[in-house]
Amino acid sequence: MRHPLTAGGMTVALNDVVILSDLLAHVKSFGNWDEISAVLRKWHYMRKPLASTINTMSMSWAGIFAAHGEAFDIMQEGAFKFFGKGAKYSDEPMSLAAGILKSPSLLARNSITIVVYSIWVLFTHPRPGNKYAPRFYEYPLLLVKALNVIWTIGVVMGPVMWAEM
Repeated sequence: MRHPLTAGGMTVALNDVVILSDLLAHVKSFGNWDEISAVLRKWHYMRKPLASTINTMSMSWAGIFAAHGEAFDIMQEGAFKFFGKGAKYSDEPMSLAAGILKSPSLLARNSITIVVYSIWVLFTHPRPGNKYAPRFYEYPLLLVKALNVIWTIGVVMGPVMWAEM
């Protein structure tokens, strides 16, 4: 269940080949189903961190960047500004996308960081068509929008992360 946005299917497939070939190299007899079954069980658990990270990221990011709506627009703008801050901010998310880092919890942390940054951008940066950052009297409406962003990321990422556990 990967989205082509990240080319995650190929990343996971190549990782599967590496893990499975290493495990199969120690098999004494391919006719022994008990031995092959044990290798496949071990392979299943060894592949899980990368496969879960890539699945969650590809489906969630595709949902965020391909969707339309105010909450999605806020997250998209925040994500692009976050990545645009330099390598310090984009290294981990890009390493997750490339399959270099294999941690669903690190993906969740990065996603939360980007959402929090997106909300900060909402409150502190000028909106399109405006020269100035939002005024104090606009904060109650922005708070409602921020809560909608939090709700939306939960609806987008929550079910995918739950399915991958």
